[in-house]
Amino acid sequence: LIKLLKENTNTEKERGRSQKYHKRTRYLYALFFDQERAVYIGQSVDLKKRWQQHRSAAGKWNRHFRPVELASYEMTQHEAEEMEELWRCKAHSQGWR
Repeated sequence: LIKLLKENTNTEKERGRSQKYHKRTRYLYALFFDQERAVYIGQSVDLKKRWQQHRSAAGKWNRHFRPVELASYEMTQHEAEEMEELWRCKAHSQGWR
């Protein structure tokens, strides 16, 4: 019984972890604040829903922004976070803050 319980616990842990490390289509996007020459880079598995969240009152974006899809990749969340950082560096090197 103990062995069976441990196996079930390990399987649950692996399932929980696999979401973060599971490859799926992830969208990298930018919100451009043109007047300030500022940009926010993000990633999501549901781009339309994420943009709606940014636009909602709960999103607390009180400035006008222009959303742009940068790319979509089949990758893990960890890989997408690394790609986000690369896009931020690229934007910064082009004068966006």
